[in-house]
Amino acid sequence: MAFRALSMPDCEPVTRLRPGRMSAPPDLTRRALLAYARRGWHLFPCYEIATTGPHDGSCSCHRHADCGSPGKHPRTQHGFKSATRDPATLAKWLDIWPDTNWAIACGASQLAVVDVDPRNGGDATLRALTAQH
Repeated sequence: MAFRALSMPDCEPVTRLRPGRMSAPPDLTRRALLAYARRGWHLFPCYEIATTGPHDGSCSCHRHADCGSPGKHPRTQHGFKSATRDPATLAKWLDIWPDTNWAIACGASQLAVVDVDPRNGGDATLRALTAQH
């Protein structure tokens, strides 16, 4: 099985973000979302980490610091089942939530993901799997 890194097609790399922002500028994000949708990827918005105000550093959802999955859970009622490739829906969501984290519904997009977490030995496990297969 061959692995390849994926990049943001049709977009220049982001090297610096504006101070106080943890996300890319909306125009770059919009171009990336549309490029991903053209690839057939189904996308949906997730909450982000707040970067200002009393909840700085916490999840932007109503649970804030008590959130068990900060910045990683869906904003939409149906979660990953709301994922879409529709440019109008993606643009609407981006207008509503310009700083949102974006997620890919892997099953609908026919993608397999390997999450390598070095803090828990994932890098060693990946090396062992790569060597074995």
